[in-house]
Amino acid sequence: MTTGNWRESLRATTFLPVNRPVLLMCLALLTACTGYEPGSSSGPPAPSKETAAASTSTRVPSLASTAAAPGVEVNTTSVAGVRIGTMAAEAERRLRAALGKPHKTPLPGCYGETGHRLSWDTLTVFLSDSASGPVLLTGWDVEAGPSRWRWRLPYGVAPGDSVRKALTNVPDAEGGAPEWSPESFGVHTSRAPGLSWTSTTADENGRVADVNYKGEGCD
Repeated sequence: MTTGNWRESLRATTFLPVNRPVLLMCLALLTACTGYEPGSSSGPPAPSKETAAASTSTRVPSLASTAAAPGVEVNTTSVAGVRIGTMAAEAERRLRAALGKPHKTPLPGCYGETGHRLSWDTLTVFLSDSASGPVLLTGWDVEAGPSRWRWRLPYGVAPGDSVRKALTNVPDAEGGAPEWSPESFGVHTSRAPGLSWTSTTADENGRVADVNYKGEGCD
Protein backbone atom coordinates (compact mmCIF):
# COMPACT_ATOMS: atom_id res chain seq x y z
CA MET A 1 0.00 0.00 0.00
CA THR A 2 1.38 3.45 -0.91
CA THR A 3 1.25 6.51 1.33
CA GLY A 4 -0.67 8.33 -1.39
CA ASN A 5 -3.96 6.52 -0.82
CA TRP A 6 -3.85 5.95 2.94
CA ARG A 7 -6.93 8.16 3.52
CA GLU A 8 -9.12 6.09 1.13
CA SER A 9 -7.86 2.86 2.71
CA LEU A 10 -8.71 4.18 6.18
CA ARG A 11 -12.28 4.99 5.13
CA ALA A 12 -12.67 1.56 3.51
CA THR A 13 -11.51 -0.44 6.52
CA THR A 14 -12.84 1.49 9.53
CA PHE A 15 -16.10 0.43 11.14
CA LEU A 16 -16.60 3.64 13.13
CA PRO A 17 -18.07 6.87 11.81
CA VAL A 18 -15.38 9.31 10.79
CA ASN A 19 -15.66 12.85 12.07
CA ARG A 20 -14.07 14.72 9.17
CA PRO A 21 -13.25 17.99 11.03
CA VAL A 22 -11.47 16.06 13.80
CA LEU A 23 -9.54 13.99 11.25
CA LEU A 24 -8.41 17.10 9.39
CA MET A 25 -7.29 18.70 12.69
CA CYS A 26 -5.18 15.61 13.49
CA LEU A 27 -3.57 15.77 10.05
CA ALA A 28 -2.72 19.45 10.56
CA LEU A 29 -1.09 18.70 13.92
CA LEU A 30 0.91 15.82 12.39
CA THR A 31 2.24 18.08 9.64
CA ALA A 32 3.06 20.96 12.03
CA CYS A 33 4.95 18.76 14.54
CA THR A 34 6.96 16.56 12.16
CA GLY A 35 7.15 18.45 8.89
CA TYR A 36 5.95 15.26 7.19
CA GLU A 37 2.81 15.38 5.08
CA PRO A 38 1.08 11.99 4.58
CA GLY A 39 0.75 11.19 0.92
CA SER A 40 4.08 12.80 0.01
CA SER A 41 6.86 10.69 -1.47
CA SER A 42 9.49 11.98 0.94
CA GLY A 43 9.95 10.81 4.52
CA PRO A 44 10.49 12.89 7.65
CA PRO A 45 13.15 15.62 7.27
CA ALA A 46 16.78 14.57 7.91
CA PRO A 47 18.61 16.16 10.85
CA SER A 48 20.52 19.33 10.02
CA LYS A 49 24.30 19.36 9.68
CA GLU A 50 24.52 21.33 12.92
CA THR A 51 22.52 18.66 14.78
CA ALA A 52 24.62 15.84 13.31
CA ALA A 53 27.84 17.61 14.22
CA ALA A 54 26.66 18.19 17.77
CA SER A 55 26.00 14.49 18.24
CA THR A 56 29.55 13.52 17.23
CA SER A 57 31.73 12.75 20.25
CA THR A 58 35.08 14.51 20.70
CA ARG A 59 38.12 12.26 20.37
CA VAL A 60 41.12 13.08 22.54
CA PRO A 61 44.43 11.85 21.08
CA SER A 62 46.31 9.43 23.29
CA LEU A 63 50.02 9.54 24.15
CA ALA A 64 51.88 8.71 20.94
CA SER A 65 54.48 5.99 20.76
CA THR A 66 58.01 7.28 20.31
CA ALA A 67 58.32 5.78 16.81
CA ALA A 68 55.22 7.60 15.55
CA ALA A 69 55.76 10.85 17.45
CA PRO A 70 56.74 14.10 15.68
CA GLY A 71 60.47 14.76 15.70
CA VAL A 72 61.90 17.67 17.71
CA GLU A 73 65.54 18.72 17.41
CA VAL A 74 67.39 18.83 20.74
CA ASN A 75 71.12 19.52 20.52
CA THR A 76 73.98 21.57 21.95
CA THR A 77 72.88 24.78 20.23
CA SER A 78 69.07 24.73 20.54
CA VAL A 79 65.94 23.03 21.83
CA ALA A 80 62.93 22.92 19.48
CA GLY A 81 64.44 25.85 17.56
CA VAL A 82 65.13 27.97 20.67
CA ARG A 83 68.83 28.72 20.98
CA ILE A 84 70.79 27.91 24.11
CA GLY A 85 71.53 31.26 25.80
CA THR A 86 68.10 32.79 25.06
CA MET A 87 66.70 34.89 27.91
CA ALA A 88 64.44 32.82 30.16
CA ALA A 89 61.14 34.61 29.51
CA GLU A 90 61.58 34.51 25.74
CA ALA A 91 62.78 30.90 25.81
CA GLU A 92 59.81 29.78 27.90
CA ARG A 93 57.33 31.62 25.66
CA ARG A 94 58.71 30.04 22.50
CA LEU A 95 59.02 26.56 24.01
CA ARG A 96 55.40 26.72 25.19
CA ALA A 97 54.36 27.72 21.68
CA ALA A 98 56.27 24.77 20.21
CA LEU A 99 55.56 22.05 22.79
CA GLY A 100 52.59 23.17 24.88
CA LYS A 101 52.24 23.75 28.60
CA PRO A 102 55.16 22.29 30.63
CA HIS A 103 55.47 21.08 34.18
CA LYS A 104 57.37 23.91 35.89
CA THR A 105 59.45 23.54 39.05
CA PRO A 106 62.16 25.71 40.67
CA LEU A 107 65.80 24.70 40.48
CA PRO A 108 67.08 23.21 43.76
CA GLY A 109 69.77 25.87 44.13
CA CYS A 110 72.46 23.48 45.35
CA TYR A 111 75.23 25.59 43.85
CA GLY A 112 73.62 28.99 44.37
CA GLU A 113 71.76 29.01 41.05
CA THR A 114 68.22 30.31 40.66
CA GLY A 115 65.73 29.54 37.91
CA HIS A 116 63.31 26.85 36.82
CA ARG A 117 62.98 23.50 35.15
CA LEU A 118 60.41 23.08 32.37
CA SER A 119 59.43 19.49 31.58
CA TRP A 120 57.54 17.92 28.69
CA ASP A 121 57.25 14.15 29.14
CA THR A 122 60.88 12.93 29.09
CA LEU A 123 62.49 16.27 28.20
CA THR A 124 63.51 18.81 30.85
CA VAL A 125 65.08 22.17 30.00
CA PHE A 126 66.92 24.40 32.47
CA LEU A 127 66.42 28.14 32.85
CA SER A 128 69.23 29.23 35.16
CA ASP A 129 71.40 32.15 36.17
CA SER A 130 74.27 29.68 36.81
CA ALA A 131 74.69 31.36 40.20
CA SER A 132 75.38 34.75 38.59
CA GLY A 133 74.06 36.92 35.79
CA PRO A 134 70.72 36.77 33.96
CA VAL A 135 68.50 33.70 33.83
CA LEU A 136 68.97 31.97 30.46
CA LEU A 137 68.14 28.72 28.71
CA THR A 138 71.30 26.86 29.72
CA GLY A 139 70.77 23.15 29.03
CA TRP A 140 68.50 20.13 28.87
CA ASP A 141 68.07 16.52 29.93
CA VAL A 142 66.25 13.62 28.23
CA GLU A 143 65.33 10.46 30.13
CA ALA A 144 63.97 7.10 28.99
CA GLY A 145 60.18 6.70 28.80
CA PRO A 146 57.10 7.30 26.63
CA SER A 147 56.73 10.70 25.01
CA ARG A 148 54.44 12.58 22.66
CA TRP A 149 57.58 13.67 20.80
CA ARG A 150 60.58 11.93 19.32
CA TRP A 151 63.63 13.85 20.48
CA ARG A 152 66.33 14.01 17.80
CA LEU A 153 69.49 13.96 19.92
CA PRO A 154 73.17 14.51 19.09
CA TYR A 155 74.89 11.74 17.13
CA GLY A 156 71.62 9.78 16.98
CA VAL A 157 72.09 8.21 20.43
CA ALA A 158 68.99 8.31 22.65
CA PRO A 159 67.84 6.75 25.93
CA GLY A 160 67.23 3.05 25.35
CA ASP A 161 70.17 2.67 22.94
CA SER A 162 73.12 0.56 24.00
CA VAL A 163 76.14 2.17 25.62
CA ARG A 164 78.22 0.50 22.93
CA LYS A 165 76.27 2.45 20.30
CA ALA A 166 77.20 5.66 22.10
CA LEU A 167 80.87 4.65 22.18
CA THR A 168 80.69 3.90 18.44
CA ASN A 169 78.62 6.84 17.20
CA VAL A 170 80.01 9.66 19.31
CA PRO A 171 83.29 10.99 17.88
CA ASP A 172 86.25 10.90 20.26
CA ALA A 173 84.05 9.16 22.81
CA GLU A 174 85.42 8.37 26.24
CA GLY A 175 83.65 6.19 28.78
CA GLY A 176 83.87 5.28 32.43
CA ALA A 177 82.17 5.55 35.80
CA PRO A 178 81.54 9.20 36.74
CA GLU A 179 82.96 10.35 40.07
CA TRP A 180 79.53 11.48 41.20
CA SER A 181 77.89 8.15 40.29
CA PRO A 182 80.31 5.19 40.46
CA GLU A 183 77.47 2.70 39.93
CA SER A 184 76.81 4.18 36.45
CA PHE A 185 78.71 4.26 33.16
CA GLY A 186 79.04 7.57 31.35
CA VAL A 187 80.08 8.53 27.83
CA HIS A 188 81.30 12.00 26.90
CA THR A 189 83.35 13.69 24.20
CA SER A 190 85.72 16.62 23.95
CA ARG A 191 83.85 17.60 20.78
CA ALA A 192 80.87 18.73 22.89
CA PRO A 193 81.83 19.69 26.45
CA GLY A 194 78.93 19.28 28.84
CA LEU A 195 77.21 16.58 26.78
CA SER A 196 76.95 13.10 28.28
CA TRP A 197 75.17 9.75 27.97
CA THR A 198 74.67 7.78 31.19
CA SER A 199 73.54 4.22 31.90
CA THR A 200 72.40 2.63 35.15
CA THR A 201 75.01 -0.14 34.96
CA ALA A 202 78.67 0.16 35.89
CA ASP A 203 80.02 -1.08 32.57
CA GLU A 204 79.57 -0.62 28.83
CA ASN A 205 77.14 -3.54 28.51
CA GLY A 206 74.11 -1.54 29.66
CA ARG A 207 71.74 0.84 27.94
CA VAL A 208 71.60 4.62 27.95
CA ALA A 209 69.14 5.86 30.56
CA ASP A 210 69.78 9.59 30.28
CA VAL A 211 71.24 12.14 27.86
CA ASN A 212 72.25 15.45 29.40
CA TYR A 213 73.63 18.74 28.17
CA LYS A 214 74.67 21.16 30.91
CA GLY A 215 71.66 20.16 32.96
CA GLU A 216 71.80 21.53 36.50
CA GLY A 217 70.58 19.87 39.65
CA CYS A 218 71.72 17.90 42.64
CA ASP A 219 68.57 16.16 43.92
